[in-house]
Amino acid sequence: MIEIDGIAHEMGDNIDRDERRDRFMNENGFRVLRIAAQRVLQDVDSVVDAIVARAASPLHQPAAGPPPRVGEES
Repeated sequence: MIEIDGIAHEMGDNIDRDERRDRFMNENGFRVLRIAAQRVLQDVDSVVDAIVARAASPLHQPAAGPPPRVGEES
């Protein structure tokens, strides 16, 4: 999952909410890449490079099947 975060993510309980959602996503086999909106506006090329690098490194080997979910680890 790729998320572009604006300043609203730094306000109120949004930080805690984002952390809970990221933890849930990670526990269920997803990776989260957060990118500040300001970074996109200042240096889109490095943002694209970061996204491509993340996509080029798979979470697991396909032959191994899907990654285990929380509580299913052996």
